[in-house]
Amino acid sequence: MKIAIINRFFPPDGAMTGRSSQELARHLMATIPSAEIKMFCSAAEYAANRAVDSDRDVAVDRLKTLRLPVPGKGGRLVNSMIEGRELARRAVRWADLVISLTDPPLLGYWIAREIEQCGPAAPTWIEWTMDIYPEAFMSARLSTETNPFFRELSRKLQDVTPDAFICLGPKQAAYVLERRQSDAKVFVLPCGLVARDNDPGEAPERLRSRDEKILFCYAGNVGEAHCPNLLPLLVDASDPEKHAFVFSLYGTHADAVKTKVASASNVELVDYVSPEQALHADVHIASLKPEWNHVCVPSKAVSSVSLGKPMLYVGDANADNGHMLEPALWRLDRNADLDVYRRDLAEMLDIISQPGEIQRRSQNAQAVARDLVDLKRRTFADISTWIQRVLGSDNASSASKAAPLTSAA
Repeated sequence: MKIAIINRFFPPDGAMTGRSSQELARHLMATIPSAEIKMFCSAAEYAANRAVDSDRDVAVDRLKTLRLPVPGKGGRLVNSMIEGRELARRAVRWADLVISLTDPPLLGYWIAREIEQCGPAAPTWIEWTMDIYPEAFMSARLSTETNPFFRELSRKLQDVTPDAFICLGPKQAAYVLERRQSDAKVFVLPCGLVARDNDPGEAPERLRSRDEKILFCYAGNVGEAHCPNLLPLLVDASDPEKHAFVFSLYGTHADAVKTKVASASNVELVDYVSPEQALHADVHIASLKPEWNHVCVPSKAVSSVSLGKPMLYVGDANADNGHMLEPALWRLDRNADLDVYRRDLAEMLDIISQPGEIQRRSQNAQAVARDLVDLKRRTFADISTWIQRVLGSDNASSASKAAPLTSAA
């Protein structure tokens, strides 16, 4: 039994998707010892790369990163398509079962093409929807549903659907099944769970809350899916005598945000905040634009709450972060009117500053974290059981058939 896992990143690169791939690989090695597990990835480095521990137990087929001299977003898309096509070709032709994440973008499209070409000999296919393509192109306003390129991608992904999906939450799962016109098996597995150290140690100087101020932390991507106005407006609405901020930012909007907040007396910009350091913040911050609902489920929010930390969250209640993490959040909707948005944030800061409010939300976060850990444990077990049942009974894939496998684990 050969199981391939495909993702652009893999340790020692510190990307969350790579670490998640590694964790699943280790779990499958432990629970299906007869299986040969191989990771198919590239030599690319994530934007906020931090090296993490790797191991020699997981076999890795690492594709040398190709970079054609094409500038801008078009060049990045071309290079990622070349990379994704080659990763899909190698993995599909080697494996009995393929677990593909969704980076490089359009990796699922290339796998669908390879599986279609394999016919009855195609491997079983599980897609792990970290982000959803080509829908992300619509969310980023790079395409519309009427675009011929978009329509071809969507058609292929409806004609050749995975046997199962691993989705980051129930809301994303419903969205994926609707977009793919599929009734495949779904596993719900939030991404971003971080183990909490019971003894985080003394806080670094930059994370110590001076004069009993409430310390807010945003450590992560400020990309296309995130609200670029949130942090500047929040800082502007804050009281420097009560509120302090530590920001570690990267992504599309990071430089613009840094420029806007750099002069504030209660803001400190740092290169990196580790999970251990993040424990010393009182409140974490995250956002998701409504147009990215379900297409993206930011792992940063899950990571923060899994540490038992409450979060100021700007995003919809009916998306997975708002839905699954609700007891641990102070949530508000993004407002296009910046004056109203600032007023809403000022009111939220007043609520957070009330005596006992942070302690109450922190207790909620710890309860949510326990539930998430239990969900992850059960889902990993379900995935392993399902794979053994499917491959044990019939190694032939149904991924290229009209009706994918739907049986529960």
